[in-house]
Amino acid sequence: MDERDEFLALAAPLPGDVRAELAGIWDIGEQEAALATFISALSEAGTALTDTVRGRIAVLAEAWGCWEALGGGLAACRRDEEATETLALIEGTPEGARTDAALAARVVAGNPWPGHSFVAWFACRRCEDVLVRVHKTEPWGPDLIASAYVLVQLDDGGEHRTLTIRGSHHTGSPALAALVSTHHRMVNAPIR
Repeated sequence: MDERDEFLALAAPLPGDVRAELAGIWDIGEQEAALATFISALSEAGTALTDTVRGRIAVLAEAWGCWEALGGGLAACRRDEEATETLALIEGTPEGARTDAALAARVVAGNPWPGHSFVAWFACRRCEDVLVRVHKTEPWGPDLIASAYVLVQLDDGGEHRTLTIRGSHHTGSPALAALVSTHHRMVNAPIR
């Protein structure tokens, strides 16, 4: 399934005229505007989103470089309270801040990717694995576009937490799929 098909599949709960408008915006090459309009339409319609759907939308927004601009709007969309998923968007939450601090403390001592910073993005409630975006640190700060996506496990070891890197990807979609899979299979790949 290509990105357009993925996008339109995610828009399926919306009325047909809204889906047609979204397809038109996407088809003229305005993917960022299509995603912004989509998230607004979801919010206005009060559409309940499962955490997996929220994650798939986030991955598309990240791929098109508009996650930073649209993440807050997506987080504000209504959550499907009846869903039994264990995936949670943690960036920008107190849990995300604690995880970022734990990552920073652990990575300082032995950063496998010098010159990069880590941002906790999604967490699995079942196994405590965290999907982390890895950003190259530029002279002005972290690059807004992630250079890799890493699945990590932070184990509480009493006074400190240990970090186990379980694999990495260059794009968010397979990394998110690995987080929600029961076996967390990932392919190790170096950062470009």
